[in-house]
Amino acid sequence: MATDWIRKVGLSLTDAGGNQGQDLSELQIVFETGQASFQEHYPNRAAIRVWNPSESTAKRAMQEYQKVILQAGYENGDYGIIFSGTVKQIRKGRMNAKDSYLDIFAGDGDYAKMGLVNTNRAAGWGWKDYRDSISKAGKPYGVVVDETGKEADVNQQGLIPGLRGSAWYGLFYQQAHKYARTVDSKMTVENGKMIFTPLDGYRQGDIIELNSNTGLVNIPESTIEGLKAMCLLNPKIHPGQLVHINNKDITYTNVYDPYPSEIGVPPILAPVTEDGVYTVLVVEHVGDSRGHDWYTKLTCLSQNPSAKSVSAYGYHGVPAASGTDSASVPDFGSADPEGAPF
Repeated sequence: MATDWIRKVGLSLTDAGGNQGQDLSELQIVFETGQASFQEHYPNRAAIRVWNPSESTAKRAMQEYQKVILQAGYENGDYGIIFSGTVKQIRKGRMNAKDSYLDIFAGDGDYAKMGLVNTNRAAGWGWKDYRDSISKAGKPYGVVVDETGKEADVNQQGLIPGLRGSAWYGLFYQQAHKYARTVDSKMTVENGKMIFTPLDGYRQGDIIELNSNTGLVNIPESTIEGLKAMCLLNPKIHPGQLVHINNKDITYTNVYDPYPSEIGVPPILAPVTEDGVYTVLVVEHVGDSRGHDWYTKLTCLSQNPSAKSVSAYGYHGVPAASGTDSASVPDFGSADPEGAPF
């Protein structure tokens, strides 16, 4: 992170087909994005403000474009897409006699809620068939299963196939989360890709080291919502990934309540692991290309030593292949995603 100080941001608006439209990267851009590893109720979202666009630029943005791609990082360091989604609302306004702004509010994959799964399968169907039917329903709305990694390789060993023919009918998101729960995983839509991660596992990729030399800011703290941490903006951090934080850097509190019946149940704080490895549940990027903010905020939960790597395990915890080693890093424990923040 020592050389990662020259900020770089990219903002482009495109039509529904993803064709290049307007590039607003040279203007001052302020943004806040939120992504979570569970999305049954909270789709990923972004709020972006562009300062002082020309009248023609603002007019075209409000009338011609439906998609937005936001990239951020550093000139000489990590740089990449931190949000890609569908424009939900654009607002043109003025702060004062001198400064005007264009606000862009966008969501990732939420239009797919209108998708409908409506298909029949003959006897002998497997869970991969079910997943493919869900993917087909989401495709018209720009949402498909991520086919680039092991997350897409549903292992059907150990799963009971359909002994009889079956009819599948229901809304896209309902069916996607039903499928995820059935195969012991959670589903997130990130930049138009459906990613399934095992409940007792994590996403592929290197463990990201977070300390004062790699961009850790302030003091991480264990809270009732999870382990809260903040670092300099890092586009490599995604929901479901592993991060390593030195336990000596974490503020942790023990709560003692001798009168729980009178005062109430003591808060349950997120546990701190011995090895300092945590799974990212929520990622929030906040930035101002010409201002102070340029941070990534994390909400994490501890892992346990028996966690299963996505690259080594199918969604049901069945070994993907003989000779494949599972990673010796930990997992979500018994946390309930429904109770997590965001």
